[in-house]
Amino acid sequence: FVPPADASAEARALLLLRRASLRGMLRDFDVAFELWDQAAALWEHPWLWVERSSLLLQSDRPAEALDAVERALAAGPRYR
Repeated sequence: FVPPADASAEARALLLLRRASLRGMLRDFDVAFELWDQAAALWEHPWLWVERSSLLLQSDRPAEALDAVERALAAGPRYR
């Protein structure tokens, strides 16, 4: 799946994050983190770090997940 070319950077990033999340559920973490990297290259937003923390928890890396959550809070302390 390739996001539509006319989609905004945010929309493309969100689609990539959804794919990363699904790959994480399938425990295909190499692909999941690669998709996350692609999304991060398109869009700078606290939600990226929330999604990364979820992937890290799924991959049994709780210390790194906590770091990602802290980065999300630093990037947007009032976000959600």
